[in-house]
Amino acid sequence: MSFFDSTINSTQNMVNDDTYEFKTQVYQNGDRYFGQLRNGKREGYGIMYYKRGGRYEGNWKNGLAEGKGIDYYQNGDRYEGNYHMDEEDGEGVFYYSNGDRMMGNYYHGNPIGKHVKLCANGEIKTKNY
Repeated sequence: MSFFDSTINSTQNMVNDDTYEFKTQVYQNGDRYFGQLRNGKREGYGIMYYKRGGRYEGNWKNGLAEGKGIDYYQNGDRYEGNYHMDEEDGEGVFYYSNGDRMMGNYYHGNPIGKHVKLCANGEIKTKNY
């Protein structure tokens, strides 16, 4: 099961009125966005595919990642959690491609407080930031 129970998976749930559009945008750097736009900016639910590899799936506000989202990295790692102004902010879980996972809170993209790492071998580690 995903971090989200309510991720939008079909266009029938998208808002399509005079304020919101559902489109694909291709940027000069090769990145591609597929999702909701408002006044030409990413707003609502959408997916950003990065030319360098990886993608972000989740909520956007005023062109920035905002609310719940999942960042898939080129190396197979992923972060599932909350974003504020394009940065990890609030609760989140970092899943490593080797099977380990780290849970904790973030502020402006940086880990804060106690983080718990559940290792693939069953070991549990904690770290305070």
